[in-house]
Amino acid sequence: MAREEIRHNGLLWLNIPQPTEEDIHYLGKKFKFHPLDLKDCLSVTGTPKIDVYEDYLFIVFHFPEYSHKTNRIVYYELNIFIGKNYLVTLYKGEFEAVDGFFNYLKNDQEAREQDVAKGPGFLLYNLVGPLFKKAFYVVDKIGENIIKVEDKIYSDKTMDVVKELAVERRHVLNFRRIIEPQRFIMDSLVHLRRDFLGRESEIYFDDIHDHIERIWMLLENYREIVEGLHNTNEALMSHKINEIMKVLTIISVALLPLTLIASIYGMNIEGLPLVGHPGAIWIIMGIMLSVIAGTVTYFNKKGLL
Repeated sequence: MAREEIRHNGLLWLNIPQPTEEDIHYLGKKFKFHPLDLKDCLSVTGTPKIDVYEDYLFIVFHFPEYSHKTNRIVYYELNIFIGKNYLVTLYKGEFEAVDGFFNYLKNDQEAREQDVAKGPGFLLYNLVGPLFKKAFYVVDKIGENIIKVEDKIYSDKTMDVVKELAVERRHVLNFRRIIEPQRFIMDSLVHLRRDFLGRESEIYFDDIHDHIERIWMLLENYREIVEGLHNTNEALMSHKINEIMKVLTIISVALLPLTLIASIYGMNIEGLPLVGHPGAIWIIMGIMLSVIAGTVTYFNKKGLL
């Protein structure tokens, strides 16, 4: 896609969806950005980061998103150069939030006066602030899923939630992996003193930092809850298995004397009691039933039933 730009009161926002080698060459020639930073814009950076220079900053943001198709936490990467009187954004793939905000400012003079006129720092705040606030939707989604899993655990569906617990644990860990480095990034922006960011930039960036910290605290709580639910589910499953094994053991003990009696009378030898008696089968069956009744009564008195 072609480079797009907004100019207002001497400030330039240059937006480059789907950057190419030509775009990278253009940025290097016009703004003199570091070649390694420009190289990062052509590939997916595994971790969010901030590179600080005297006259500009290079920032890589990752914004989490919940994918209903894959049931995974994914992220959109946004590369940003910010310096005196300019903001440059680059990203691969579709990024509707950035495109929408860019077109909104492009087509609305009043919005440009409000969001652009205060400088690149305030423009950066208005760009990334809503994207981090939107991440609360993903956090809420994880919270809703955890509540559903918890309800299933305590409704005696322990076997069914093992996979669901593993999925929610993966969601929390992936989300934490995305958010954790960006705590450092926003903290750096709060404490950086750069004239091109604006005099009140630390106030705006501190607002985003607060949102990220709240997200992080929620994720920490969810991580502990998931671990607790996992341990609870394991204990309930273990208890259920023990109950099943207890029943099977009682059945085995009850059937053992019957097996012995049947084995003895299955021998082809002389002198066995009741051999030749017309009611032998019923007498032996009665003995077997009495053994079963006695075994069950014994276990019941011992509190095992």
